[in-house]
Amino acid sequence: MLARRERNLTQDELAKKIDISRSTIINWEADRFDPDEFNLKILSEVLNKPISYFYEGQQPSNQENELPPGAYSLTDGNTIRLYIFSKLHEGEPVDAEREGYIDLPRHLVPGAAFVYRCEQSNVASIPKGAHCIIRKETIPLDNKIMLIKTPAGYTIKKITSKLPAEQKVFGEVLGIVSVF
Repeated sequence: MLARRERNLTQDELAKKIDISRSTIINWEADRFDPDEFNLKILSEVLNKPISYFYEGQQPSNQENELPPGAYSLTDGNTIRLYIFSKLHEGEPVDAEREGYIDLPRHLVPGAAFVYRCEQSNVASIPKGAHCIIRKETIPLDNKIMLIKTPAGYTIKKITSKLPAEQKVFGEVLGIVSVF
């Protein structure tokens, strides 16, 4: 990353400044995945660059007519990149536990924040290990499938009654997705 070198920062130094792992910096610099919105804002501040700096050279595709019906260009703004996590801390993804990402049509997952690989589920249609698309939400929504923190960890649960005090809502499940 040229901006990091311009500031005379090592990967370790930058990682410490923005509170992520060095391996995440390595993956960003190798274009394996991109920083999420939150980390992009911090990078912008720490490296003293506008956010647009990190998108230079990424022009929208003009070849939309060449795409098959139902396909979306990854650069035209119609898709959203959702990172996949297996660990959460207070309802927030743990950057070091990022497993990858999936690009999805934006209109299918409005408000989606991330994908959570669930280890526990109380919903028959969502098996253990399913990849759930999560929209951040802290209010229990009746008859909605939600990401809940319990004393035993995170689980997926359909809200049918008032939650016990020791349980807290962190998100709504918008759907599940197959990840290959």
